[in-house]
Amino acid sequence: YGLCELAMRPMITLLAATWMMNTLVPGSAFVPKIHRPCAVTTRQAIKIRPAEDEDVPRIVELAMETFGQPSNQGFDWISNQLLRMEILVGFTARIATCEASGGVDHNVFCLFDDKTAPDGPFGGIVGTIELSMQPTNGQTAPPMPVNLNKKRQSKEPLRPYISNLVIASSYRRRGLGQRLVGKCEERAKTWGFDKVFLHVDSEEEAAVRLYEKLRYESLQEDAAWKKFLFGVRLKYMSKWI
Repeated sequence: YGLCELAMRPMITLLAATWMMNTLVPGSAFVPKIHRPCAVTTRQAIKIRPAEDEDVPRIVELAMETFGQPSNQGFDWISNQLLRMEILVGFTARIATCEASGGVDHNVFCLFDDKTAPDGPFGGIVGTIELSMQPTNGQTAPPMPVNLNKKRQSKEPLRPYISNLVIASSYRRRGLGQRLVGKCEERAKTWGFDKVFLHVDSEEEAAVRLYEKLRYESLQEDAAWKKFLFGVRLKYMSKWI
C-alpha cells in the first residue's frame, strides 16, 4: 500500500488532509485487532462487489487488523492514528477517483460475507483489493491517487496495477485472495490490456507463493538495504493475462 515508512507518515497525513480539504465534499480509513471467531461460510455467501463510500470505515478496520501496531500505546498509538487517517482519506479518494474516471481507474473491490453482515467482523467486509492504472517504472503506487490525465503524461506506459490486497485473518486460506486477484485480472481485460503488474513484500512467503501459483513472474527486487531504511523489501511482478 506504500504504508510502511513511519518517518514518512506525518508528511503523508498532511498531504492527505490537504487533498481532502481541497477535493472532497465536507463530511464526505488497516482500532485494535479484532479476534472474533466467525462461522465457516460458503463460496456463494461471499461475494465480490465494488466498494462504496459507506464501506470505507469498515475497510479501515480491516486494514488496521493487518497493518496496525499491536500495542496501541505510546508511539504505537500515534502511528496507528496516522495510519488510520492515511487509509481513511486514501480509500475515500480512490472511490471518488473511480467515479470521476468512469470506472477506468482505481477500482476498489470488496469481499462481502452476507451471511455474517452486519454483525460479522468489519460489518461483513472481509477482504479488499484495488486495480489502478500506473506507470510501469517499478515504483509503488502513490499513497494518494493521481488524476488519470496527469498520469498519462508519464514517460512510462500506463498498465493495470494491483495493490491493497487484504483479507481478514479469520477468512484466510480459503482461496479468497485468489478470487480477488482474478477479479482484477478480469477487469484489466475489459480495459483492453493483456498484462498486469503488482508489488509484494518479498518476505511475506504466503503472498509470494500465492502470486507464483497464479503465474506471476518477478521483474525486479529491492536491494537488501531498503529493508533497513524503509522497513520492507518489495518484489515487482507481472503476469500475462
